[in-house]
Amino acid sequence: MPLRYISRLNFYRCSDGISQRKLSQTLGISRQALSSLESAKTKPTLLVAHKIAAYFAVTIEDVFTFKDLKL
Repeated sequence: MPLRYISRLNFYRCSDGISQRKLSQTLGISRQALSSLESAKTKPTLLVAHKIAAYFAVTIEDVFTFKDLKL
């Protein structure tokens, strides 16, 4: 069964009113890396996913999920 990777990081970041630059500095990653995570071009390491979830006080699954694609 094919899966599609979904990132809701942009939703949480914009809802919090924080810039990519500020959040990336807080997380200790580059702004470019954060942008790639937001657009689901790359998947986060477990450590980065944990930091992001902790920052927004949500679960990792709230921010990063996979969706079944029905053929």
